[in-house]
Amino acid sequence: MVESFGVEQDVAPTHAFRVTVETKGFERGETSVQRVRMVVPPSDPTYGLEGSRGCWCELRDRSDRVLYRRFMHESLRSVEVPSGDPARPLMRIDAKEPAGVVVLLVPDLDQAHRLCFATVP
Repeated sequence: MVESFGVEQDVAPTHAFRVTVETKGFERGETSVQRVRMVVPPSDPTYGLEGSRGCWCELRDRSDRVLYRRFMHESLRSVEVPSGDPARPLMRIDAKEPAGVVVLLVPDLDQAHRLCFATVP
């Protein structure tokens, strides 16, 4: 049995969904979903995160139980710019208006009902 996705399964899923979300500012733009043949990394912890900070996506079942969670880097809130230092040529600064494209890979689980995003500063 595999339990890394928060649910017991006989084998790891062989398919996943590639979810692409465009953002401009704090508004969500166009979203596309493509089913692909691949195994995604194991879930990050699905419980015990009360009071945690960060950014993550979750697959939830119809009872709102978290089946799969992936922590994400908040790359849209900052941008890479030249630092002027040859030893560390790039640095990150806060973006004036976050914008970009986020690509997520989540397992194709029969029990999954919805994909949620969370950002807790």
